[in-house]
Amino acid sequence: MKWKYRCTSRCLAAVLITIVVTFGAQAIAQSKSWPDAFPKKGADGVPESVDKLTIAVDSWGTNDLNPWALTSVSFLGDYYNLRLMMQDPNGDLAAAWATEVDQTEEGLTFKLNPKATFADGTPADAEAVKQNLEGFMGKYVEQGGYDAPLWNSAKANEFIDSVKVISPTEVFVKTKGPKPTFMWNLGGNGYHLYWYGNPKRLLQGPKAYFENAVGGGPYVIQKWDAGNRIVFERREDFWADYSHWHKPQAKTME
Repeated sequence: MKWKYRCTSRCLAAVLITIVVTFGAQAIAQSKSWPDAFPKKGADGVPESVDKLTIAVDSWGTNDLNPWALTSVSFLGDYYNLRLMMQDPNGDLAAAWATEVDQTEEGLTFKLNPKATFADGTPADAEAVKQNLEGFMGKYVEQGGYDAPLWNSAKANEFIDSVKVISPTEVFVKTKGPKPTFMWNLGGNGYHLYWYGNPKRLLQGPKAYFENAVGGGPYVIQKWDAGNRIVFERREDFWADYSHWHKPQAKTME
């Protein structure tokens, strides 16, 4: 029995090593071939468009839609609001609202996609970045009639000293000293803690925003039943045309 147990353990170890080597190699190969490592709509039998995608989840986090008034983390903002940048499978930054970033000990300079717009046609420009960052810090609580800043406002205040618009497509964020983890906290490429919304709507206050929560992402909210159901409708005029982020395949996502 003792020998049999050792044999079983060795076999198990061999199987585990085989799995790690096999799937590890596949993962490495896939990451090297990114962004071409996934099915493409309209190619090789994949439909260009589908009518509806339904996803069942046990939770989406907070039931708040307003990015300046969130009470905890939620992934819903990824679909109708913006992040500055994304992260590819190799851990490198990938373009989103911002096409590039230059970070120094003094701060970060972002260059934005000039095509970026919010769903109501408002330009998603450098001023919008500035107002969102200031909104995260709680600057517009009184002006917009908010009850309180968003739940992680203190983190934004810890990182940000000031924000300067250089041009419609360029903005400089002065940080409070060197902040090497700025992007992974506020940029959107790491753990999603902040989403950038449409300041034109957000400055009108939480009630007005809730009535028409239009953002800059690939979907707009069609129906919303807090805690139960959300239905997104595809933006046919979505501005991003990156291989990794573009007009979605699904017309409706629930």
